Amino acid sequence: MKFPVIAASFAAWVFATAVQAAPEPCRDAPNGKVLDFWVGDWTVVDVKDGSKLGDSRIERVLGGCAVTEDWHGTGDDDDQGRSLFTFDARSGLWDQVWVTGDTSRPGGLKTKQMIAARPDGAVRFQGTLYVRSGITLLDRTTLTLQPDGRVRQTIEDSRRRHKLERRFRCVLSEEEHLILPRHHGRA
Repeated sequence: MKFPVIAASFAAWVFATAVQAAPEPCRDAPNGKVLDFWVGDWTVVDVKDGSKLGDSRIERVLGGCAVTEDWHGTGDDDDQGRSLFTFDARSGLWDQVWVTGDTSRPGGLKTKQMIAARPDGAVRFQGTLYVRSGITLLDRTTLTLQPDGRVRQTIEDSRRRHKLERRFRCVLSEEEHLILPRHHGRA
């Protein structure tokens, strides 16, 4: 009589173990969530005058091992781009590839690596921007969560002495009428 009870207990243990959440190496790593605050739908405005620059959708995909950015500027059809941020759970670092419809122009294709995740939550990426044969620039982007839920994106390159700054604001649907982002990406 003991054997069926032991077998049933063992079967229940095996089943319980099998249905436990699968490990998520990218989400479980210390730096695996550093871009979570950026996940969502955003309107991008110029910090200086508040004019709309475009819309951006940021999504966490592939179990958190990647984040995508889909950018649509207010300009012509050429003012579009996509980023793929990838997280290497072994090194604990993120990489970014930015691509537009014209990779022959400066800024049309960029690759950057995460160089800092600051205690205030800011994340900094840096890479080399190819301008033309023999000429490259240092290219750096910092994303910082603001206390009001906005994200400040500061883009710097070694050609400019001033900083070009853009602030991401939440896109509000007509049904919500909220002043905060719908989703910060925090899980």
